[in-house]
Amino acid sequence: MKNAPAIELAAQPAIAFAANTPTKPTTPESELHGLADDKNSAHRDGHDLTLLERRLDRMEEALCSIAASLHRLAERFAPITTSDIVSSRYLADKLGCTTQWIGDMARNGVIPKSCIVDGTGTGKPWKFFKNQIDRWLKNR
Repeated sequence: MKNAPAIELAAQPAIAFAANTPTKPTTPESELHGLADDKNSAHRDGHDLTLLERRLDRMEEALCSIAASLHRLAERFAPITTSDIVSSRYLADKLGCTTQWIGDMARNGVIPKSCIVDGTGTGKPWKFFKNQIDRWLKNR
């Protein structure tokens, strides 16, 4: 499952922080030993910082991917109004051809299926999503 790595990544810094917290009282001698540990931890902290930066980069990539997926879903499932749907006459006027030729293009796959409203054609008038048809005509 895709969510598991994100949860794992979020939990690891908290675990690392808990592992680095002192659990016993310090004495002057232990503080001297602690200075030597600080020199070693500076190197370790630099490594931890690099690791953290890599994790943040991966999380940023994952968030961008999620945002793109949500955008596609919103476009797909957004409520469609009648002004968003056009007939084959609209497309025929744009291309300067007949509605029968538009029907042939839709049936033969020349017009992308993503432009065609589900349940149209095959004995019913062809209907198209205006924004997608306009985008298709622009990129054609």
